[in-house]
Amino acid sequence: MVQTLTRRLVVGLIAVLIDLQAESQRRSSDSVTCDGEKMSPGDVCMAFGKGAAGRGGTYEEMKAKQVAAVQPDKLRTDDLIWRFVAIVPLLISAALFISVIAMFIAVARAPAGRRSLAAANGWDYVRKHPTLAGEAGLFKPYLASQIAATDVVTGERRGYQFLIFTYRDMDKSEQAAFRVTLPIGLPFMWVNGSSEFPFSSDTDRGVQAWLAQKLGIVPVKNGASPMRFWAQDNRLVRVVSVQSRPGKIADQLDATVNLAERLMKAARETVAEAEARKA
Repeated sequence: MVQTLTRRLVVGLIAVLIDLQAESQRRSSDSVTCDGEKMSPGDVCMAFGKGAAGRGGTYEEMKAKQVAAVQPDKLRTDDLIWRFVAIVPLLISAALFISVIAMFIAVARAPAGRRSLAAANGWDYVRKHPTLAGEAGLFKPYLASQIAATDVVTGERRGYQFLIFTYRDMDKSEQAAFRVTLPIGLPFMWVNGSSEFPFSSDTDRGVQAWLAQKLGIVPVKNGASPMRFWAQDNRLVRVVSVQSRPGKIADQLDATVNLAERLMKAARETVAEAEARKA
């Protein structure tokens, strides 16, 4: 995420400079005029009255004044339209810069937050694991070629074994993964967080119907987005932005465990319903 926002910031600043430079070159090539009439080399523009010295001159002098008046710095400060064009992207870039700093601070503080949370609950903390992201069962679209994990917390929450760790996704942005081990295996399911199209195309239609019935996850246009998660066999995974505060990390863990409990309750109900039909 930090890298992505940084790229956007740089691109935004470059775009402003390129646009101003292009406009400056275009205006510099415009014809030189005197009182609305096009001038040619050798012509002299005669001006009278107050400020005449600044309005008149030879063709070469008028051309030099024209070029000087449309330099990028002059456009940025003197031309109303280009003042607006320059300011808006700069404001956007400033907002992106603040986002970069905020994300950088969150990522930088994540180790301390997870260490604190682990110590307070008697969980284990490891600063870095060279292969955990590749071994943790992350769904491939979540995972880049790098399989190292950092700031790993392992423990048990309300009877569920869990893993928390940071890894780099396909965009090489740092993400936080919360993985819970389930007591009952589940078929493949991927809820992608879209309200209108909540399921991945490779989530079986029967599974989609089951999630709609048991968890109320149904396609709704312009509705509230469902929680993003992926599950298969005994693995339930949620991927969220990196949090630095112990309380926020604990909230995400509890949200994952709550989801696990709902899925397990639904699975047990389904098994009981199937047995009842057989009886």
